[in-house]
Amino acid sequence: DKNTNAELPGFVRFGTKVATFSLHIVSMDRGSIMRGIASRYVKILTPIMLAAALILISGIFWYDWQNQLSINAEASKKNVETANNSLQTWLGDQISIVRTLSEDPRLAAACANPSDPAAVEAARAFLKSVHGKYPYYENIPLVAKLPANASINVLAEGKTVAVKSGQFFIDTVDNKTIGKGGEAAQFIKEVFEGKPYFISHVYPSFLRGNPLFVISAPVKRDGVVIGAVLVAPQMNFFTDRFVNSVRMGETGYVFMMDDRGMIIAHPAKESILNEKMVERFKPLLEKAKTEKE
Repeated sequence: DKNTNAELPGFVRFGTKVATFSLHIVSMDRGSIMRGIASRYVKILTPIMLAAALILISGIFWYDWQNQLSINAEASKKNVETANNSLQTWLGDQISIVRTLSEDPRLAAACANPSDPAAVEAARAFLKSVHGKYPYYENIPLVAKLPANASINVLAEGKTVAVKSGQFFIDTVDNKTIGKGGEAAQFIKEVFEGKPYFISHVYPSFLRGNPLFVISAPVKRDGVVIGAVLVAPQMNFFTDRFVNSVRMGETGYVFMMDDRGMIIAHPAKESILNEKMVERFKPLLEKAKTEKE
Protein backbone atom coordinates (compact mmCIF):
# COMPACT_ATOMS: atom_id res chain seq x y z
CA ASP A 1 0.00 0.00 0.00
CA LYS A 2 1.66 3.25 -1.12
CA ASN A 3 -0.13 5.22 1.63
CA THR A 4 1.30 3.19 4.51
CA ASN A 5 4.56 4.11 6.35
CA ALA A 6 4.94 0.78 8.13
CA GLU A 7 8.12 -1.18 7.69
CA LEU A 8 7.96 -4.08 5.32
CA PRO A 9 9.86 -7.23 6.10
CA GLY A 10 13.30 -6.79 4.66
CA PHE A 11 12.52 -3.33 3.29
CA VAL A 12 12.31 0.26 4.45
CA ARG A 13 10.63 3.16 2.69
CA PHE A 14 12.65 6.39 2.04
CA GLY A 15 10.17 8.74 0.45
CA THR A 16 8.83 6.92 -2.56
CA LYS A 17 11.76 4.53 -2.93
CA VAL A 18 12.33 1.26 -1.21
CA ALA A 19 15.83 0.17 -0.03
CA THR A 20 16.76 -3.35 0.89
CA PHE A 21 18.06 -4.19 4.42
CA SER A 22 21.40 -5.95 4.82
CA LEU A 23 20.18 -9.22 6.25
CA HIS A 24 23.40 -9.90 8.25
CA ILE A 25 22.67 -6.88 10.48
CA VAL A 26 19.35 -8.31 11.42
CA SER A 27 20.96 -11.58 12.24
CA MET A 28 23.75 -10.17 14.57
CA ASP A 29 24.28 -12.22 17.74
CA ARG A 30 24.64 -10.93 21.34
CA GLY A 31 28.46 -11.24 21.34
CA SER A 32 28.84 -9.05 18.28
CA ILE A 33 26.62 -6.42 19.81
CA MET A 34 28.66 -6.36 23.03
CA ARG A 35 31.93 -6.12 21.10
CA GLY A 36 30.57 -3.18 19.16
CA ILE A 37 29.53 -1.43 22.35
CA ALA A 38 32.93 -2.13 23.93
CA SER A 39 34.70 -0.80 20.87
CA ARG A 40 32.74 2.43 21.06
CA TYR A 41 33.58 2.83 24.77
CA VAL A 42 37.25 2.17 24.12
CA LYS A 43 37.26 4.88 21.46
CA ILE A 44 35.65 7.28 23.93
CA LEU A 45 37.73 6.33 26.97
CA THR A 46 41.15 6.09 25.30
CA PRO A 47 41.67 9.89 24.92
CA ILE A 48 40.42 10.38 28.48
CA MET A 49 42.80 7.76 29.81
CA LEU A 50 45.72 9.23 27.82
CA ALA A 51 44.95 12.71 29.17
CA ALA A 52 44.79 11.35 32.71
CA ALA A 53 48.10 9.54 32.20
CA LEU A 54 49.72 12.72 30.89
CA ILE A 55 48.45 14.66 33.89
CA LEU A 56 49.77 11.98 36.23
CA ILE A 57 53.17 11.93 34.50
CA SER A 58 53.33 15.73 34.57
CA GLY A 59 52.49 15.70 38.28
CA ILE A 60 55.19 13.12 38.98
CA PHE A 61 57.71 15.12 36.91
CA TRP A 62 56.81 18.36 38.72
CA TYR A 63 57.17 16.71 42.12
CA ASP A 64 60.47 15.10 41.13
CA TRP A 65 61.76 18.41 39.71
CA GLN A 66 60.80 20.33 42.84
CA ASN A 67 62.30 17.60 45.01
CA GLN A 68 65.52 17.68 42.97
CA LEU A 69 65.69 21.47 43.27
CA SER A 70 65.33 21.16 47.03
CA ILE A 71 68.06 18.50 47.16
CA ASN A 72 70.38 20.60 44.98
CA ALA A 73 69.75 23.70 47.08
CA GLU A 74 70.52 21.82 50.27
CA ALA A 75 73.67 20.28 48.74
CA SER A 76 74.80 23.68 47.47
CA LYS A 77 74.27 25.20 50.91
CA LYS A 78 76.37 22.48 52.50
CA ASN A 79 79.10 22.98 49.89
CA VAL A 80 79.22 26.70 50.60
CA GLU A 81 79.27 26.12 54.36
CA THR A 82 82.09 23.59 53.98
CA ALA A 83 84.08 25.97 51.78
CA ASN A 84 83.47 28.83 54.22
CA ASN A 85 84.62 26.75 57.20
CA SER A 86 87.73 25.68 55.30
CA LEU A 87 88.41 29.30 54.38
CA GLN A 88 88.04 30.50 57.96
CA THR A 89 90.40 27.77 59.16
CA TRP A 90 92.94 28.65 56.47
CA LEU A 91 92.77 32.38 57.26
CA GLY A 92 93.24 31.57 60.93
CA ASP A 93 96.36 29.62 59.99
CA GLN A 94 97.72 32.57 57.99
CA ILE A 95 97.13 34.93 60.90
CA SER A 96 98.96 32.52 63.20
CA ILE A 97 101.89 32.35 60.77
CA VAL A 98 102.33 36.11 60.48
CA ARG A 99 101.95 36.65 64.23
CA THR A 100 104.51 33.93 64.91
CA LEU A 101 106.88 35.61 62.46
CA SER A 102 106.39 38.96 64.16
CA GLU A 103 107.67 37.49 67.42
CA ASP A 104 110.93 36.19 65.95
CA PRO A 105 113.93 37.99 67.55
CA ARG A 106 115.72 38.27 64.19
CA LEU A 107 112.93 40.48 62.85
CA ALA A 108 112.93 42.61 66.00
CA ALA A 109 116.70 43.06 65.72
CA ALA A 110 116.44 44.19 62.08
CA CYS A 111 113.55 46.61 62.75
CA ALA A 112 115.42 48.09 65.72
CA ASN A 113 118.61 48.49 63.65
CA PRO A 114 117.61 48.67 59.96
CA SER A 115 121.03 50.08 59.03
CA ASP A 116 122.87 47.12 60.55
CA PRO A 117 123.86 44.83 57.60
CA ALA A 118 124.26 41.72 59.78
CA ALA A 119 120.85 42.14 61.43
CA VAL A 120 119.21 42.84 58.08
CA GLU A 121 120.82 39.82 56.41
CA ALA A 122 119.82 37.47 59.25
CA ALA A 123 116.18 38.64 59.01
CA ARG A 124 116.18 38.36 55.21
CA ALA A 125 117.59 34.81 55.26
CA PHE A 126 114.98 33.75 57.81
CA LEU A 127 112.09 35.23 55.84
CA LYS A 128 113.30 33.68 52.58
CA SER A 129 113.39 30.27 54.24
CA VAL A 130 109.78 30.77 55.35
CA HIS A 131 108.80 31.88 51.84
CA GLY A 132 110.28 28.67 50.47
CA LYS A 133 107.90 26.68 52.68
CA TYR A 134 104.87 28.73 51.59
CA PRO A 135 105.30 29.37 47.86
CA TYR A 136 101.74 30.70 47.50
CA TYR A 137 102.94 33.92 49.14
CA GLU A 138 103.89 36.60 46.66
CA ASN A 139 106.27 38.21 49.10
CA ILE A 140 107.12 38.42 52.82
CA PRO A 141 108.39 41.97 53.39
CA LEU A 142 109.52 43.68 56.59
CA VAL A 143 109.09 47.36 57.48
CA ALA A 144 110.59 49.48 60.24
CA LYS A 145 108.88 52.26 62.17
CA LEU A 146 111.25 55.19 61.87
CA PRO A 147 111.18 58.70 63.36
CA ALA A 148 109.39 61.36 61.33
CA ASN A 149 111.33 62.42 58.22
CA ALA A 150 113.98 59.76 58.84
CA SER A 151 115.03 57.28 56.13
CA ILE A 152 117.58 54.54 55.53
CA ASN A 153 119.43 53.77 52.32
CA VAL A 154 118.95 50.32 50.82
CA LEU A 155 120.65 48.97 47.71
CA ALA A 156 118.02 47.49 45.40
CA GLU A 157 118.52 46.34 41.82
CA GLY A 158 121.72 48.31 41.39
CA LYS A 159 120.51 51.61 42.85
CA THR A 160 120.15 53.15 46.29
CA VAL A 161 116.61 53.62 47.56
CA ALA A 162 115.81 55.99 50.43
CA VAL A 163 113.37 53.95 52.51
CA LYS A 164 111.04 55.80 54.88
CA SER A 165 108.98 54.65 57.85
CA GLY A 166 106.58 51.85 56.97
CA GLN A 167 108.20 51.12 53.61
CA PHE A 168 109.69 47.72 52.74
CA PHE A 169 113.38 47.60 53.65
CA ILE A 170 113.54 43.78 53.37
CA ASP A 171 111.66 41.53 50.95
CA THR A 172 111.90 37.95 49.74
CA VAL A 173 111.83 38.69 45.99
CA ASP A 174 115.42 39.86 45.45
CA ASN A 175 114.79 43.45 46.58
CA LYS A 176 112.28 44.08 43.78
CA THR A 177 109.76 45.72 46.12
CA ILE A 178 112.12 47.78 48.31
CA GLY A 179 110.57 51.15 49.13
CA LYS A 180 106.97 50.00 48.54
CA GLY A 181 104.24 50.40 51.14
CA GLY A 182 104.48 53.25 53.64
CA GLU A 183 102.63 54.43 56.74
CA ALA A 184 99.70 55.60 54.62
CA ALA A 185 99.01 52.03 53.45
CA GLN A 186 96.17 50.66 55.57
CA PHE A 187 97.88 47.33 56.23
CA ILE A 188 100.81 49.27 57.79
CA LYS A 189 98.82 52.06 59.44
CA GLU A 190 96.46 49.71 61.31
CA VAL A 191 99.17 47.60 62.98
CA PHE A 192 101.36 50.65 63.71
CA GLU A 193 98.38 52.04 65.60
CA GLY A 194 97.98 48.94 67.76
CA LYS A 195 95.98 46.24 65.98
CA PRO A 196 97.35 42.72 66.60
CA TYR A 197 96.94 41.91 62.91
CA PHE A 198 95.23 43.27 59.82
CA ILE A 199 93.78 41.67 56.67
CA SER A 200 93.73 44.00 53.68
CA HIS A 201 91.41 44.24 50.71
CA VAL A 202 92.49 42.42 47.58
CA TYR A 203 94.63 44.66 45.39
CA PRO A 204 97.11 44.33 42.49
CA SER A 205 100.55 43.11 43.49
CA PHE A 206 103.42 45.63 43.64
CA LEU A 207 105.58 43.05 41.91
CA ARG A 208 103.52 41.65 39.03
CA GLY A 209 100.12 43.31 39.20
CA ASN A 210 98.34 40.04 39.96
CA PRO A 211 95.59 40.03 42.64
CA LEU A 212 96.61 39.34 46.23
CA PHE A 213 95.84 40.42 49.76
CA VAL A 214 98.07 41.18 52.75
CA ILE A 215 98.00 40.02 56.34
CA SER A 216 100.21 42.14 58.59
CA ALA A 217 101.28 42.00 62.23
CA PRO A 218 103.32 44.42 64.34
CA VAL A 219 106.89 43.69 65.35
CA LYS A 220 107.49 44.80 68.94
CA ARG A 221 110.34 45.21 71.37
CA ASP A 222 109.55 45.70 75.05
CA GLY A 223 105.90 46.17 74.11
CA VAL A 224 106.62 49.02 71.70
CA VAL A 225 105.84 48.73 67.96
CA ILE A 226 109.10 49.05 66.00
CA GLY A 227 108.00 47.62 62.67
CA ALA A 228 105.71 45.15 60.92
CA VAL A 229 105.94 41.94 58.92
CA LEU A 230 103.58 41.03 56.08
CA VAL A 231 102.57 37.91 54.18
CA ALA A 232 100.88 38.28 50.80
CA PRO A 233 98.84 35.22 49.67
CA GLN A 234 98.21 35.17 45.94
CA MET A 235 94.56 35.07 44.91
CA ASN A 236 95.08 32.42 42.21
CA PHE A 237 96.02 29.96 44.96
CA PHE A 238 93.10 31.19 47.06
CA THR A 239 90.65 30.88 44.13
CA ASP A 240 91.81 27.42 43.11
CA ARG A 241 91.57 26.11 46.66
CA PHE A 242 88.37 27.73 47.93
CA VAL A 243 86.35 28.68 44.85
CA ASN A 244 87.11 26.53 41.81
CA SER A 245 87.04 23.37 43.91
CA VAL A 246 83.39 23.95 44.93
CA ARG A 247 80.73 22.67 42.52
CA MET A 248 77.03 23.59 42.43
CA GLY A 249 75.32 20.91 40.34
CA GLU A 250 76.52 20.64 36.75
CA THR A 251 76.95 24.32 35.83
CA GLY A 252 76.85 26.28 39.11
CA TYR A 253 79.89 27.87 40.69
CA VAL A 254 80.98 29.94 43.68
CA PHE A 255 82.48 33.42 43.63
CA MET A 256 83.43 35.88 46.34
CA MET A 257 83.15 39.65 46.67
CA ASP A 258 84.35 42.02 49.35
CA ASP A 259 82.49 44.82 51.14
CA ARG A 260 83.23 47.17 48.23
CA GLY A 261 81.37 44.89 45.83
CA MET A 262 84.64 43.99 44.14
CA ILE A 263 84.92 40.42 42.87
CA ILE A 264 87.94 38.92 44.64
CA ALA A 265 87.59 35.24 43.69
CA HIS A 266 85.88 33.89 40.59
CA PRO A 267 86.41 30.97 38.17
CA ALA A 268 86.66 33.56 35.37
CA LYS A 269 89.88 35.32 36.36
CA GLU A 270 89.10 38.36 34.20
CA SER A 271 86.24 39.15 36.60
CA ILE A 272 88.61 39.54 39.59
CA LEU A 273 89.20 43.21 40.54
CA ASN A 274 87.21 44.24 37.47
CA GLU A 275 85.53 47.53 38.37
CA LYS A 276 82.93 47.01 35.65
CA MET A 277 81.56 44.08 37.63
CA VAL A 278 80.88 46.18 40.74
CA GLU A 279 77.73 47.81 39.38
CA ARG A 280 76.50 44.51 37.97
CA PHE A 281 76.67 42.76 41.34
CA LYS A 282 75.62 45.73 43.46
CA PRO A 283 72.05 44.39 44.07
CA LEU A 284 73.52 41.07 45.21
CA LEU A 285 75.87 42.84 47.61
CA GLU A 286 73.03 44.90 49.09
CA LYS A 287 70.98 41.73 49.56
CA ALA A 288 73.90 40.00 51.29
CA LYS A 289 74.39 42.96 53.63
CA THR A 290 70.66 43.03 54.48
CA GLU A 291 70.57 39.29 55.23
CA LYS A 292 73.69 39.61 57.40
CA GLU A 293 72.06 42.38 59.45
